[in-house]
Amino acid sequence: MPTVPSPQPGLPEPVEAMRRSVVAAAVACDYQQLEELASRGAARFTFSFGGGDDAAAHWRAGEAAGDEPLRYLAGLLTVPHAAAEPDQFVWPSAFAYEKWSEVPEPDRAVLRGLYTAEELEGFARFGSYAGYRAGIAADGEWLFFVAGD
Repeated sequence: MPTVPSPQPGLPEPVEAMRRSVVAAAVACDYQQLEELASRGAARFTFSFGGGDDAAAHWRAGEAAGDEPLRYLAGLLTVPHAAAEPDQFVWPSAFAYEKWSEVPEPDRAVLRGLYTAEELEGFARFGSYAGYRAGIAADGEWLFFVAGD
């Protein structure tokens, strides 16, 4: 996986800069840097719907349990994004659609490198994208990296 993702047209420079920083830290498995990037903003960073105060510890526990949150994080920030809510950008673009049936085929296709066919079929059964997603505000504040619904 490249440590510097290809530029994505339509992203404000602060968003692009944060995206590049997060990808570099995720590829390097630099939990300390990821924690620092997550805590830079005024908003509370969301990493779990179950609460907690330590994103890095949460991701380390996920890795220890066989999940690969940093692989997903780096991978998601290299696929197309979508503009969501005022002044917010989200990855993957599939997350911006309310229903899985509305997600265009090209937006589904880019997920095939991250998810298995079974997992993609699970999104269809669930009715919407329910995998990892990331969001960055237009000012460059990293807002969330969380999975599930």
